[in-house]
Amino acid sequence: MQQMEFITLLRETTADVETAAGNLTTTDVPLKRYLKETKDGTDHFEVVTRNPAKDPKTAEMKQKDNERDKAVSRFMLKFQIARLSDNAAEQTAYGNLQILWERHSGIQKLNFSNQTGATDNLLNDLKKEPFASAVTTLHLETEVTGIRTTNDAFRTFMASRRASEAEAEETHIIKMRRELTDKYTSLCIYVMAMTDAYPAVPEWGKALTAINVIRKRYTELLNRRAAALKDDKDKKPKDPKQPKDPKAPKDPKQPKDPKKPGGGDDIHEPSEPPKKPGDTEQPTPKPGGGTSSGDDIHVPSEPPKKPDGQ
Repeated sequence: MQQMEFITLLRETTADVETAAGNLTTTDVPLKRYLKETKDGTDHFEVVTRNPAKDPKTAEMKQKDNERDKAVSRFMLKFQIARLSDNAAEQTAYGNLQILWERHSGIQKLNFSNQTGATDNLLNDLKKEPFASAVTTLHLETEVTGIRTTNDAFRTFMASRRASEAEAEETHIIKMRRELTDKYTSLCIYVMAMTDAYPAVPEWGKALTAINVIRKRYTELLNRRAAALKDDKDKKPKDPKQPKDPKAPKDPKQPKDPKKPGGGDDIHEPSEPPKKPGDTEQPTPKPGGGTSSGDDIHVPSEPPKKPDGQ
């Protein structure tokens, strides 16, 4: 439940219970106390929730910081008047302080914690020469004391504020809401207990009914909001699936040896090595010299005889 819805719930509950309870709000001391505690806590919680700057601690902090800023400004304006002086010593004092001021100008614009440290540095420099003599010459002791006093006051306040955990605004609001919820719960439990204890007193029953009506209305509000959030969540597109990693390509098949049409290869390896010229096998001569299929030249079976019987 949001902060302002919670505040409205508390205000409606206390108002309706007061109306329903009638005279019980004045005659029943515990009921009167529970109602007052819840209403007072709601008022303070609303102030802090609507505008944290209106928190009493915040307002006091700003006031102390404003006092410190004014003290620094008084010092600066007063020493700068000496710029118009006819006195040579005052002119020299002004020149020295102006050099120092150029080093520290703008400290009023720093945030709270940084300004405290920067102001300490200014005060430390004013104790050194020639600045300390310049302060004496221009009679600025009161202004310097004012700066130191307001800066110390702001430092003390901030230490106290941190100790009370008022500086952590968010934590402060959460704590306040928890305490206020406890007060509201105590009020509801008390009314319910008194309704059971005194059924003959109709005001208690009316007060309990008023509480339940308001609680039911806010319960339905929260349920509708939760359902709407769920619908919005369901309508949101789901994250797209990550594409699968591409598969590694398989090794390409080796192409088969090309063949001639009809299945023959283009190149044939001979079964025997080629023969040299002259190595061809000579035909074997046949005896008698047949005519059918013999050779044209026949070798005689006997060597020829010499003439004259040689």
